[in-house]
Amino acid sequence: MFLVLFTLSFNFTLSQEKVILKGKILDLDSKESLKAVTVRNLSGKGGVFTNNIGEFSLKCNRGINKIRFTMVGHESQEIEFKLENDTTIVEILMHIAKLSTEDVIVYAEDPATRFMRKVIAKKLIQKDSLLSYTYMLYTKFVVATDTLTAGRTDAPKDTTINSILESYSKGYYKAKDNYFNEIIQKRQSVNVPPEANFVSFGTNINAYDDIVSILNQDIYSPFHPDAIDFYKYEFVGYFKSDIETKILRVKVTPKTDQRRLFEGYINIDEVKLVPVSVELVPNIAVQLPFDAKLNYNQDFEIINSKYVLPTRMRIYSTLKAELFWIIAPRLDILIETAAFDYETNIKLSNDLFSERRVEASETADIFDVEFWRKNELVPLRAEEELAFDQIRKARDNPDSVAGSNLFTQYLAPINRFFVRFTRAPFTGIDDLLKYNRVWGPYLGLGLKNSPYKTLDLFGNAGYSFADNRLNYTFKIEQFVDSKRRYGLDINIYDNLFRRDKPYIISNRGITYLAALFKSDYGDYFYSKGFEIGTSIGFGQLIFLRREVFVRPYYLRLFYKDQFESTANVNTNFSLFNWSQPFRSNPQINDGRMKSVGFQLALNYTPERRISNFGMFLSGEYSDSKLFSDFAFKQLYGEMNLRTSTMPLWKLDVKLTGGYSEGNVPIQRFFSTESSVANIVAGGALRGAKVKEFYGDRFACVSFEHNFGEVFPGMLRIPNIASFGIELIAFGNIAWTDFSNGAMNMIKQQELLTKTTTYSLDRYYYETGIGLNKLLLFFRFDITARISQYSVPRFMLNISGATD
Repeated sequence: MFLVLFTLSFNFTLSQEKVILKGKILDLDSKESLKAVTVRNLSGKGGVFTNNIGEFSLKCNRGINKIRFTMVGHESQEIEFKLENDTTIVEILMHIAKLSTEDVIVYAEDPATRFMRKVIAKKLIQKDSLLSYTYMLYTKFVVATDTLTAGRTDAPKDTTINSILESYSKGYYKAKDNYFNEIIQKRQSVNVPPEANFVSFGTNINAYDDIVSILNQDIYSPFHPDAIDFYKYEFVGYFKSDIETKILRVKVTPKTDQRRLFEGYINIDEVKLVPVSVELVPNIAVQLPFDAKLNYNQDFEIINSKYVLPTRMRIYSTLKAELFWIIAPRLDILIETAAFDYETNIKLSNDLFSERRVEASETADIFDVEFWRKNELVPLRAEEELAFDQIRKARDNPDSVAGSNLFTQYLAPINRFFVRFTRAPFTGIDDLLKYNRVWGPYLGLGLKNSPYKTLDLFGNAGYSFADNRLNYTFKIEQFVDSKRRYGLDINIYDNLFRRDKPYIISNRGITYLAALFKSDYGDYFYSKGFEIGTSIGFGQLIFLRREVFVRPYYLRLFYKDQFESTANVNTNFSLFNWSQPFRSNPQINDGRMKSVGFQLALNYTPERRISNFGMFLSGEYSDSKLFSDFAFKQLYGEMNLRTSTMPLWKLDVKLTGGYSEGNVPIQRFFSTESSVANIVAGGALRGAKVKEFYGDRFACVSFEHNFGEVFPGMLRIPNIASFGIELIAFGNIAWTDFSNGAMNMIKQQELLTKTTTYSLDRYYYETGIGLNKLLLFFRFDITARISQYSVPRFMLNISGATD
């Protein structure tokens, strides 16, 4: 009996052993390689696409495997292979499908359009009934460049794989538009740090949805409820994927270039009225950097005999980033995914969707050989396996790579040294080197650590040479729950603070501008003390910047006890503009500040827009009852609104304002935000001087209308505006004033005249036009300042491109 059981067990084990089926697929007549052919194992759950030269690699069970080869425009094939060896190499020849046409019955409406109405109607039924689902997901992300850019040569061709990232994740969806993926296993080439591998392109990229988002651009899909108004549909024939299933091939063409749409082909099951696959490219209205080419292929299956969900996806993009006709590095990106093991309409906790959209489990970086052996649906191709090895050699011994260049030999080590400070446990380059008119040169270090998931420790300290001070800030943040929604923070500091908004011109920007041109945007004061706060946050964590995520909704209450004192200008050095002195730093009202306050955000973060409508409100209260040297009340608020005026046009409105009562100290005055050295941030007054207007009460309204590309594709100038030039019109109105209580606190008399109320026009207003996305990253504005001057005053500004 034992022998029998052992034999059965042994045979079962052999039957489950994994082997590799590799091959190349060619067109029977032309012998050309066929890319994007779907290769699916009908005896298992694996499926892949062929690469650009028609090659595939599929993991199968040892023994008999039935493999299906399908490609729109070619006849499908099902072939049984007896796979006994570890690797089997085959060549497949595919016949061009004879697209059949039938007699056309004349209707009042085009037959293809009439057919697509039925397809979309069926989709809307699914949309209403599909409330949730889970799935497993494999993602592969491959970046390749030309050999000169990569700095090495792997093969006798001008394409070198630069990095590879892979992951397996568990995906979750809950209506409406809630997505979450937890990476359970991942691996990457050695030039990519594990913490940077968060690739998981889940079902949020789904051509069957109403909208497909690519590079933050919303594209109306051919299955959108209003797609009949956007697309022209045309039958180009049909083919049979098997004996019974008839697949209609439909060509989709945008009716206009004034809306972001796709063009290409969709393949629909004639009886079930559901898509089998799509082959799409974005139209000219979708702005891809440097005129990139992008191909988007996706396959679908019916899950639980009812729901159409994506199973495989392949996105391939290539671009040549020509810069002033001097260099033209090429970049190729390949994304391949395979989704499987779907479960639909199951109960999912809302807590799943309170973390980042993609999270990695604690064991994701521990390579599980058995897991990858069992689940490797898309084995690495030969060139990808070679790249893994070559990238490791390049890191360990740069001189061993034939294609190494000046950058890899000399500059890369310097770059790697500074890059270390951008990763944990360091807080970034900004805490390492700084420069402003108070500190002069500053040298320091910032560290962070999270010994537990619910505990964060931060600290930075440094020495400023011009004022001979040791500056420090330490912060402890403890969260009550594992989802980090309820927290308590304690801050202890003796440091230099800015009175203005630090996200208009960042501290890094001030360092560059002050050191080069004596253009220091900040208003500073010293503060020594502590602050205690408690917070509550809601909504899914949103990426803000490197390793920083925020919740869209939060409320924070705080108490602070600190001594605030005046900071003076202590240096006059800059590399240029030697004869010009630094702008003076306003004197403040020295004293002990004890105050309580709050910060409330609704779909808002001060650093960037995260929604089409957001609000922020903050308040601070100080009084002698708190044993403070100051007595005042202050409120500050912002509101951002974005709305579409035409398909490619959008209007942004921003309202900001502040109101104070009591004897408001100078360090709590508001100032109008402006440009500095002709560099400006969004929402600032482009024609105003630096800190031209102050007040303890103010209001500002900003309007900005983006007309997009007036003629999509017409002004995409190579090397200058390959992304497409957008035309923007804007206007700003501002008002500031001092209350009687604020006037009692002013030490410097000239501050009294620095309000719009004191000027003849009583308000500040300007208007202008801008060209956006020049050289992809920049925006140029011409502003006409109409107030406070007898004739309009014109100014040219530069800023980062706006979305």
